[in-house]
Parts: sequence; C-alpha cells; structure tokens
Amino acid sequence: MRLISEIIEQEIINKLDNTLRVESFSQVANNEQVVTFCNVKWIKLYEFAYVNGVELQVKSIDGNEVTFTITSQSINYQTLVTIKKPLFFNGTLSNTKYEWSKYLNDDGINSERSKLPFIWLVSPTDEITNGFEQGSTRTSQCKLWFIHWSDWNLLNIDRQDEAVKPLYALMDEFQRTILRNASFFKGFNSFTTRDFPKFGTESQNGIEKQIFDSTLSAVEFDVNLEIFARYCENC
Repeated sequence: MRLISEIIEQEIINKLDNTLRVESFSQVANNEQVVTFCNVKWIKLYEFAYVNGVELQVKSIDGNEVTFTITSQSINYQTLVTIKKPLFFNGTLSNTKYEWSKYLNDDGINSERSKLPFIWLVSPTDEITNGFEQGSTRTSQCKLWFIHWSDWNLLNIDRQDEAVKPLYALMDEFQRTILRNASFFKGFNSFTTRDFPKFGTESQNGIEKQIFDSTLSAVEFDVNLEIFARYCENC
C-alpha cells in the first residue's frame, strides 16, 4: 500500500502542468523583452522562468505580461516555457520545521529563497478504506499548506497580491492535476480553503508569532481525496 505522501508527491506534484503558453512577445530594450502569456500561473512565486532550459530573470509582472531581463537576443518563445514546481514536505509541525530549515537545494545551498514555495502535507493523515474488491476506494482526509515568503512590513493587500494569489493559482493546478489523473483518483467532492497573508500562530488579535521562523504567507487546503484502492489479485 502506497503512503498518501508518496501519492501526493508522485501522482500530483510531479505531474503539475508547469508550462506557460505564449500569446505574443516584443523587444522593449536591448536587454528586456515583454512576453504575454495565456496564464502566468504561479510565476510570481519565482524570480525566473525557463526557455529550453535557459533561465530568464523576471523583472516585472503586469497581469499576464511578464518583462524578462535577457542576455541573448535569440530567445525562441515559441518553444517550451516552464516555471519550477514547488518543494514538498510531509510530517508533523516540528518535524517539517526541522527538515525545511535543514533543506539543501541541488547546489548544496541552504538559502531561504531556494526552498520556497513549498507544499506541506500535515501528518498524521486519517484514511478510510472501502473494502478490498475491484473498484473500491480509500479516502484520505488531507490537510495541505501552500506556503511562500512574504514581507510582513507591507500592507495586507500587497501580501495578498505577491503571495496569496499566486499560491491559489498553484492550488488550482494541484486540483486540475487530480482531475486529469482520473484513472488513479476518483476525485474529491468538496474542500475548504483559508488564506493567511501572515502565516503564524493565531490569537484573538490575529497572527502574532511566526511558525517557520520566517515571514511567510500560506493557503490552507483541506480535502477528502478519494483514491482507487489498487491491490494485486495474484499477490
């Protein structure tokens, strides 16, 4: 039996559609190009995108228009444009705080920017399995957090624009990926979300203390995820 953490990482996060479809592009300066996308998805959570593996720095974003700082004039935007997928952590609060603080990226760097955004599946996860017969399902009651950095010195509307809205875009693609994988997931009937422009410990006065020892924003996603229970009849 596969763990729900393995399923979420392998069947959802690894299969997120992180491609951006280009509608038009134009040169505005020797080292700048403006590209209009059909949907910018969660590009605001990163400072770069990739075109055929070449990293382009994001200078600014205005709606679906992204201004890139470029070092070459031969960028072909008719090919594949992608953005990164988020990191994934699974565990209790104390365990996830520790793993996140110690996380190293592929270059062995432990910088805060290199480990954001991330999706956190809270442990433990309650599961209900409806029998062992063909077509039976298991329902996982998942609490997930979509998390990114935010500037707590700014206005709330700025934190919503810079972090919360693109986190919702990431969560939307998370849901679409579940629906596309219909041979594996039966789906989900309902879910609840809550947005936290400041992600921290709540009191009657609001958010007063950081949780991950950093100024973060987050979107909480609670969902009962129905998965087809697959068992090998010959085992």
